[in-house]
Amino acid sequence: MPFSLFACGSNGGYQLGVGDSKDRHEAEKVKFKIGPQTTTELSQPIKAMSFGGNHSLALLEDGTLIGSGSNSEGQLFCQKDFKQLPAFVPIESVHNVEIRRIACGWEFSVAENVDGEIIVCGYGPNGELGLGKESRLDTNTCLFGKLPFNTNSKGGIKQLCTSIHSVIVVFNNGEVYGWGNNKRGQLFAHNGDRKLKQVREPHKIEFPGNRRVVAVCMGRDFTVFMTTDKDNELLIPIFRGKDNFNIESGLRKLKIDREYFVWMHATWTSVQILTRDNHILSIGSNTKCQHFPEMTNSDASIDLAAVGSEHGVCTLVNESRSKAYAWGWGEHGNCGKTFENTVTDEKPAKDTFDHLNAIYETQNNEKITRVFAGCATSFVEVERDNRKEK
Repeated sequence: MPFSLFACGSNGGYQLGVGDSKDRHEAEKVKFKIGPQTTTELSQPIKAMSFGGNHSLALLEDGTLIGSGSNSEGQLFCQKDFKQLPAFVPIESVHNVEIRRIACGWEFSVAENVDGEIIVCGYGPNGELGLGKESRLDTNTCLFGKLPFNTNSKGGIKQLCTSIHSVIVVFNNGEVYGWGNNKRGQLFAHNGDRKLKQVREPHKIEFPGNRRVVAVCMGRDFTVFMTTDKDNELLIPIFRGKDNFNIESGLRKLKIDREYFVWMHATWTSVQILTRDNHILSIGSNTKCQHFPEMTNSDASIDLAAVGSEHGVCTLVNESRSKAYAWGWGEHGNCGKTFENTVTDEKPAKDTFDHLNAIYETQNNEKITRVFAGCATSFVEVERDNRKEK
């Protein structure tokens, strides 16, 4: 059964993969250039997506990596001669090794392959590449760099997390490493040490009381580590970085039991937590409606959900994945538009949504299988059941 991807939002770098660089306020089918053919369908689902300022990476179920958007700094693991990819194409430089995980920062990308290698590409003026003094690679001779440790020796990666200019890796053996921008102390305290404001190589991050990291999320200037106590029951949040939005105090008031916790993701200025009863708790800035909207329908709860730079995308349990919604800051069309808000030169698109605004509704024999959110971009994966059409 074929899979299609629909996208809307910011597109100045071709990152939506729809063939041009115009923003979209309505979801449009993404294009895939597989070999000589350009198609709007995939034969397998997308396992994960990650997004930079103007580039997008998608990891297919079989470990194939595809990408679209700006490659001005080689952030798509391609030679800089390919300044942009208007449609999603397979990344040839890594085609012979299955990719496990991907993550993107502003102008860089990180990936883990099945050989346990962490590979990096793009531009990292704050040490985002983790390659020491190297801020960028000569893509004529080397399309990516390799970090100096093997993930398999650490039990594999539990979570690979990026912000605009920083990276954190949580390993299954409990070790945590970070590198990149640390000017706000978002990785660890630098105590004014200039060398530690830009961490240019992977640096082990320690925690008091031997706490174990369950999850991590990174905003623009902060990091939240959700840790367990010695009994592995209570969740203890550790906040690092600049707290302009009272996130630390908001987290501590929650007192979330581990069994109640599902995942945690951050926008640039807020933290969103999905709970076991399928609700999202929002902490931090709400100036652009980043907080998850109050549900007027008491039976409604979250099914699929993803969090982007300052918005979110979701489906609802009681609708059998028939619609995808967005909320938050939709300045580039990433939250769609309302029927009351026809976009003209005199009347620009509405850019904040304090309610769930529908961005895609399925047609006959379709089902939404995944949702993704990036830097003012939204993506909805849809599976079509051809058997029902016969």
